[in-house]
Amino acid sequence: MPTRVFVHVLQARSLPVMDRASGLCDAYVKPQLKGVVFEPAQSPIAKKTLNPIWNEQFRCDVTDDCLLQDEPLQLRVFDYDAFSADDQIGT
Repeated sequence: MPTRVFVHVLQARSLPVMDRASGLCDAYVKPQLKGVVFEPAQSPIAKKTLNPIWNEQFRCDVTDDCLLQDEPLQLRVFDYDAFSADDQIGT
């Protein structure tokens, strides 16, 4: 029987400036755990802020409980770019 995992991402603070024109960033977060798919796949984009508040809950079903012990959960933060590839801010 799969284990349901919930991850609640509240906010980030003091992100680096990623958009030179505005001096801010358009951040979103993607959870990642090897071998599982999260719903939703990413948070909404928090536009024009260095202190984004997402208050987003992610969920996934893990069929092998060993993944929870052996694999790290990563929260990858990106800066959204409309006309080029999104930039990773951090993990």
